[in-house]
Amino acid sequence: MYESLLLPLYTADAMQQIDLAAIQGVGIPGSHLMERAGAAVAAEILERYEPEEAVVFCGKGNNGGDGFVVARELFDAGVEVTVVTLAAPEEYKGDARLNLEILQRLGIEPRVGFTAAGEAEPGVVTVTEMADVVVDAIFGTGFTGAAKGAAAAAIELINETSAEVVSVDIASGVGADAGAVHGPAVVADLTVALHAAKVGHFVTPGGALSGEVVVVPIGIPALCEREAEVWLLTSTGLQPLLVEKGSLDHKRSVGTVLVVGGAAGMTGAAHMAAMAALRGGAGLVHCTAPDGAEQVKPYPEVITVRVPGEAGAYTTASRAAVADEVAAFGAVALGPGLGRGDETQLLVRELLAAD
Repeated sequence: MYESLLLPLYTADAMQQIDLAAIQGVGIPGSHLMERAGAAVAAEILERYEPEEAVVFCGKGNNGGDGFVVARELFDAGVEVTVVTLAAPEEYKGDARLNLEILQRLGIEPRVGFTAAGEAEPGVVTVTEMADVVVDAIFGTGFTGAAKGAAAAAIELINETSAEVVSVDIASGVGADAGAVHGPAVVADLTVALHAAKVGHFVTPGGALSGEVVVVPIGIPALCEREAEVWLLTSTGLQPLLVEKGSLDHKRSVGTVLVVGGAAGMTGAAHMAAMAALRGGAGLVHCTAPDGAEQVKPYPEVITVRVPGEAGAYTTASRAAVADEVAAFGAVALGPGLGRGDETQLLVRELLAAD
């Protein structure tokens, strides 16, 4: 695995282990990490949007505490800030409560934005409509299930605004582990991921709600890192693998690809894969098709090669012809529209076992 070319993605449990390693293992106070997180989010907002008015929605957990720090940093930078809480001040605990009280001592009195029935207070609706930036600090990566009550109402209000929406760590309502969405979820323009990207930032449906994702450090030492189980190949990571073509290059010198697939009724999958190979830089691409499959050639640049088959399916009789093609190419894509018949599966096993 070319790990230097990939972006590691973490689950909620993996991030919790990293946090605990920093707080309990190394002894870094959780309030310090919260301070770093909120300051980093605020810095992104100020650099990108230069807002005059901002509304920060803060849930009851540590994500809400991050939001209180964001509000303080924006206020200190001259932004007119309104802080909207989803619960009464006395319901906030720990580091979140600490940063709420700091706000109050600075003269910023958070507003409880929703009734017990989950209805938005009229004044909160007005300030949200007038804001340049709305900050979503309702739920963090530990969230599961569906948002209800005040949280659901807050998410609905955020999604109705024309302001830029910035989510702290993850869009509220999105599951960090797999991007699952089981109820209302924030549609963010920007998600500022704390310390590391999460699986839910990129896997749909959550990935479609995250907007641009930027990762910021929050003071967790490298010693606390854990091995990621999921990796994302980004355009930045892919760039070093791309080789610029020279004036002496030709179709065989820049890479050749064979696509084995396209059984009856599924020829489009093979041809699309073949065209993707050409667009990715390959100079010569062949696409095999078994006897009986449709005689189609949607892309003239792709060379179609007929191999033995039966009723448009690959069989063990296809092996020799396919193997000859495989030997002549630098890379092979085995599978697009290949089919699942017994003889087709046997053919695949034989090809994979061959040298």
